[in-house]
Amino acid sequence: MNYNLITILGPTATGKTSIAAQLAEDLNGEIISADSRQVYKNMNIGTGKDLEDFIRRNIIYHLIDICEPKDEYNLFRFKKDFAAAFDLILKKNKIPIMVGGTGLYIKAFLHGIFESDPVDPLIRARLKTEMETQGPAA
Repeated sequence: MNYNLITILGPTATGKTSIAAQLAEDLNGEIISADSRQVYKNMNIGTGKDLEDFIRRNIIYHLIDICEPKDEYNLFRFKKDFAAAFDLILKKNKIPIMVGGTGLYIKAFLHGIFESDPVDPLIRARLKTEMETQGPAA
């Protein structure tokens, strides 16, 4: 069987990063973080951003330090960002290595979940207006 993704998952401080860095170096891979907190810039304490392991080995990583703490980052955005990084890595003929501990993010990519578009504020406002003018359904 041929696979196109290596997944390393587990709780914080269990050695995922060092294993992933070594695998990426040995197998010509790149890292995609599946961590709901590592996406935020300047939030290094408690998030386990052991970037030294990647930097020392010249390993390219994705989805770490990509948004400001004031920004909303959610499952829908993760799936979109992950898919873009995954495709980019495959186009370079490298192996994507997903590393993280956010189970919902990992499950969303591996098994699919919430396969819909984000909330549309215009549709939501229209529905609210209709509900207010028509009253509750009988």
